[in-house]
Amino acid sequence: MKNTLNTKIQSIRNRGIVSSRNRMLFSNDVETVKSYIHFAGTSEINTTDENGKTALFGASFEIAELLIKSGIDVNHKDNFGNTALFFSDFNSTWLLLNKGADINAVNNNNMNALYTADTSKARMLIKSGININNKSKLGHTALYYAHLLNDRNMMSVLMDAGIEISHKEQKRYAA
Repeated sequence: MKNTLNTKIQSIRNRGIVSSRNRMLFSNDVETVKSYIHFAGTSEINTTDENGKTALFGASFEIAELLIKSGIDVNHKDNFGNTALFFSDFNSTWLLLNKGADINAVNNNNMNALYTADTSKARMLIKSGININNKSKLGHTALYYAHLLNDRNMMSVLMDAGIEISHKEQKRYAA
């Protein structure tokens, strides 16, 4: 079994795949990823793909936990200024926040992770202190984008959390 894992890992490395995300997440098999980290060493943990993403971007909770223990930068920004927090699921979000991820990091469009969150993740981010009144480069809050997507649940979460709404916006977002 161990030989098979090492052969698989060596094959992936030999193909010259640039993306650490592809190398590390070719399966959600924790044992395979552990073997890869052991084989490749921690020096490759923060390697990025062509978009500047590390293997932490979109990683499952178990894989994220392994990568963080191995020293991956939880606040690394990709070429668009996004951190792993923008792409994490609920459990991985919790892990990232507890391991020091910057909850108010903004991307190149001045958006924080709230703009990409679903309602359960948004609630966690809000409880953890994210700036709900953050405005994008275009001057819009996450509420504006939730409205564009007709996401009434997200709009409700944001309004219940006390997001600032101008008089003009109150008319726009009213039932």
